Amino acid sequence: MRRPGDWPWEEVQDALPFFAQLAKDSSRLGWGAWLIIHSAEKTIIGDLGFCGKPDDNGKVDMGYNILSGYRNQGYGFEAVQALVKWAIAQST
Repeated sequence: MRRPGDWPWEEVQDALPFFAQLAKDSSRLGWGAWLIIHSAEKTIIGDLGFCGKPDDNGKVDMGYNILSGYRNQGYGFEAVQALVKWAIAQST
């Protein structure tokens, strides 16, 4: 797996404490950060994820970032669509 030079590694490091919390509450698995990987290039091109598990009304906050060289090519749309599909499947 290749990590481009413009990958915002500092931002990813800020999210690492979330993974330590999984040892205490495994139900949080998947409700944090995900990487977006360009399969043909085997390169990390972005990240996306939730700001935690759904609230009592089933709502979640989601965000994403695509590296500038890969923007406006549908990768963000595809990644968000896949993650929404995953989230919906968790409630079934």
